[in-house]
Amino acid sequence: MNMLDQIYMGVIYAWSHLDKTIVSAMLTAVIVAVLRMKKAGRLSWAEAILCGVFCGIALLGLSFIGSLTGIIVPAALSSSAAPVIAGAIGWYGTEKTVKFIEDKVGKDDPNEKEL
Repeated sequence: MNMLDQIYMGVIYAWSHLDKTIVSAMLTAVIVAVLRMKKAGRLSWAEAILCGVFCGIALLGLSFIGSLTGIIVPAALSSSAAPVIAGAIGWYGTEKTVKFIEDKVGKDDPNEKEL
C-alpha cells in the first residue's frame, strides 16, 4: 500500500465519523454568506469561510454541551435547528457574529481605559 492509498483511507475514515448535519450546516453558512456578499457587491471568500467555521464551532459547542449535561437532543430537532443557525451566521456575517459573542461573553470593565 503506497502513501496515496494510506492518505485516501485516512480521509475516508475521518469522513465516516463526521456528523453530516454539522458539515452540511457549515456549507449552508458559507453559501448564504457568499450570496449575501454578492448581493452587496463585494465578495470575500475569507469571510464566507469564516462564517462556516463559526457555524461549525457553534454547532459542535451545542452538541458538546448537550452531551455534558446529559440532555438528549432528538435528531429531528438538531437537524432542523442546524440550518437556522447556519443561515443566521451566514446572513449576519462575521462582524456582527463577533460583536454578538463579545457582548454576551466579554463583559468589559467600565473602569478600564482604552489606550
